[in-house]
Amino acid sequence: MTTADSGPSQQGTDVRMKEAGGSGWIPVQGEGRVGTYDAATSTRIRFERMISNDLFSSAKVAADGCTVENTGSGLLVARRSFGPDVQ
Repeated sequence: MTTADSGPSQQGTDVRMKEAGGSGWIPVQGEGRVGTYDAATSTRIRFERMISNDLFSSAKVAADGCTVENTGSGLLVARRSFGPDVQ
């Protein structure tokens, strides 16, 4: 498994990403959307509340392309993990 930090995305921008395989996403700064899912840095986790800080992009979605949108007031930065033979 390979890990990498995704480049920061400026406020109000979006990027369409196509990759060779699936990946895990953990936002470490900011908030936004990855495809149709919310992605946000956790500041406080409460019992029985849904969190948006752990996402997975399948190989099919990665090959088709996925839009990453920054909806927050600052940078959006995520820690990403890739499977074998992706990079």
